[in-house]
Amino acid sequence: MTVTAKLDGEGIEVEREISEAKAVRIMEIIFDDENAKVSEEDSQELGESSYSSEDSPKPEEEYETLPDSFFSRLTRRQKAYVEILLEAGDWVSNEEIRRRLEDNYDLSCGGPQAISGIRSGFTRKYGKEFNVDERDWMGDQNQYRLNEQYREEIEEHWD
Repeated sequence: MTVTAKLDGEGIEVEREISEAKAVRIMEIIFDDENAKVSEEDSQELGESSYSSEDSPKPEEEYETLPDSFFSRLTRRQKAYVEILLEAGDWVSNEEIRRRLEDNYDLSCGGPQAISGIRSGFTRKYGKEFNVDERDWMGDQNQYRLNEQYREEIEEHWD
């Protein structure tokens, strides 16, 4: 049986399918002692090594293609965001993206800062030099579009 593990917090949103055994172990760690440190063995058992700092780019690294871990590390909101931009094919307003996230993906967004939160997740994972999208100011709000450099690669992966 698989379990969906979800972690939400300021500046972070992770949702993954994990085994029941791993879910039980996570709950043991959380409820055993809230201040307990996670041992090296627990980290390896829980798969934390897949998100090590070694995967993070050096600040000067530029991407000609998507990072190898791009699709496997997308959160639900990031995946929906990229799909919206891919389908739109042109600029989409902040308001319209939030509407589509709520209507088409059943993802609540809150206010206009929701898109900034989604985008900051890419920066945390891949550095400031990685831009899966482009941003521009339009009247009273930002608008976004998919970075054409990655369009074909994303289309091929999701076809």
